[in-house]
Amino acid sequence: MKKILVSLICVFSGVDAQEYIQLTDQNQAYDVEVIVFARNLSQPNANTIKPQITDLDVVTKDLYKNSSDLPLFISTATEEPTVNNENVDENWQVPLNDNAIKMEALVWLYISQNMSHPVIERLKNNPIITPLFHQKWRQPATDFLSPVFVAVSNIKTKPATSTDAIQVPQRPSTQAIGDYEPRNSLNVETVVHPDFSFEGVVSFSKQRYTHFQAKINYYRLDEEGQQLIYSINQKTRVELGHWQYFDHQQFGVLAKVTPVENVKNEVSQ
Repeated sequence: MKKILVSLICVFSGVDAQEYIQLTDQNQAYDVEVIVFARNLSQPNANTIKPQITDLDVVTKDLYKNSSDLPLFISTATEEPTVNNENVDENWQVPLNDNAIKMEALVWLYISQNMSHPVIERLKNNPIITPLFHQKWRQPATDFLSPVFVAVSNIKTKPATSTDAIQVPQRPSTQAIGDYEPRNSLNVETVVHPDFSFEGVVSFSKQRYTHFQAKINYYRLDEEGQQLIYSINQKTRVELGHWQYFDHQQFGVLAKVTPVENVKNEVSQ
């Protein structure tokens, strides 16, 4: 009943209907965190390096910001099956219903962007590193053969085209850069992006093991304002609850996937 009421509230308030999944041993919700950081390195002339471009032309899943305060978890009681006494075998026993209470979790849920995250603070202590981005969200595991991607980016303004005049930004200070809205425009061949900017997609999937994929294009400008493009395109097995590092000489990506636990402490009855 509560789930029906929640759905009706979404419909009549003009909010997109959100996705809940039933939690089982095989079907869990996970909190995903992604951190992107830059290495403060001088850049060669763009004409001397071939751009490293990763194709980002994939369908992405939008994350829902829970401004309407939908419950993160809901519980529903299941009815005991009725028994026809006339057809009961003499060896029949009363079943133990372990699923009397079904738990459901709100997924594809934006949680936070936190540039004061403890890992961000540690990165700031390294003088050659500048943190660019942190984001956390909740999702189910997706299919290994057809993973669902989430867009990540620190680009918040309309970029210049390759024919526009470009002002070369100053090297970033140790002050972290972040709190940007994700952007889905992925035309990296004709668009000149701000220095130290990036855009990409990531996915968490599960088959026999859990895997994380990062496809990121990272943009720098040389002294003449010409764009250089570097990329990471890696998919690897990950250990839940531990940070996974995706390495590049120019920048790096950290990702962590954690199963959602203690659901009963957070559930909305």
